[in-house]
Amino acid sequence: MTEFQNSSTLHICIYRTSSIGDVVLASVCLDLLEKMAIPMRVTWFGRPPSLDLIKGAYPHVRCITVPRRLQRREWQQLFGKVERADLIINLQTNLRAYFFCRGLQRRTKAPIFRAKKRSFARSFMVFMARLRGRIFQLPEHMKQPKTFQYDMMLTPLALGVKRIVSAKTHGGCKDPASFKPEPRLPIPQVTRDAVFEELCGRFHELGSHPKRLALAVGASHETKRAPEDVFVAILERLKQKKLDLPALLFLGDYADASISTEILKRVAWPAPIVNFSGEGSLLETAVVLTKCSGLLTNDSALGHIAEAVGIPVSTLFGPTVEAFGFPPRLPSSRAFSSRLGCRPCSRHGKKPCRYGDQKCFKTLDIELVVNHLVSLVTDRPSCELE
Repeated sequence: MTEFQNSSTLHICIYRTSSIGDVVLASVCLDLLEKMAIPMRVTWFGRPPSLDLIKGAYPHVRCITVPRRLQRREWQQLFGKVERADLIINLQTNLRAYFFCRGLQRRTKAPIFRAKKRSFARSFMVFMARLRGRIFQLPEHMKQPKTFQYDMMLTPLALGVKRIVSAKTHGGCKDPASFKPEPRLPIPQVTRDAVFEELCGRFHELGSHPKRLALAVGASHETKRAPEDVFVAILERLKQKKLDLPALLFLGDYADASISTEILKRVAWPAPIVNFSGEGSLLETAVVLTKCSGLLTNDSALGHIAEAVGIPVSTLFGPTVEAFGFPPRLPSSRAFSSRLGCRPCSRHGKKPCRYGDQKCFKTLDIELVVNHLVSLVTDRPSCELE
């Protein structure tokens, strides 16, 4: 435990309202604070549904909802819920977040530490992709990030805590970097049991099948979703492998439910199948993932949620690139992408394919993906359903 000679509790305010994947990665900040084990209170300003996920995984964190259309004159009501603060961490970096945190600072007199945005770096990658087109291949270094997104969000907190706590302890604080924090959603066992009991009827559809593979076929933008043909090809090739096929659990929102249904119509899967798409909250989805051996997903929030609960992933990248800072990070996880030089299409992957063929997905090496899925369901048995 870090030495903390001052009897007062450190109060830290964190602002991060969206997106879901970024909020999950921002949980690295809470992991650092827990590992430092200093007396503290944490207030997180956010927005459902991601805020509910933080609340469920970290019950001791005070979560305050910031409505999407909150007027600036109404901000004072939210500021009034914070009696004092020692540190304000702005992880959103847009203008709304800037003014909100400055207003909170005027009330509390606490210093603000802000995450840096890589807008210019991403824009430059997109510009170079426009120049390369499909004449040249994607440079190899674009398939690995120089810095993970969660490290960029951790940096302002580490700097702020080091400064504040060191001042209070007269230098008795360890370097936050020495704790090696990571994005985590340590959902309490009592919460897991409650969720599992509520979903028990759906799990009964799986019978006693020992292996379970989750699939997330959706993404925040339609252009980041691999075509149905890609998922069908992966499942059909997986069927050809000589192994006990895993049960399939499809996860996602209501928009993903119809995609999952279409895929299931085209694949005669001999093992049990449960389509959870459009059902349950993010917290319930996270609990479901803990019962699986791995997850096959697009570049989406569910991939980050899976890794935050310790489940490895196979992530399919299309219009985005790993160098943006969002590839899977667990040792057993893998990212799969093509070498097309036209990647990335845009800073967030939401612009339509300028060639109109989504070749970045259709040229993925299906065999590599399938081999990784086989290793996940073979080497990592699923948790018991009981």
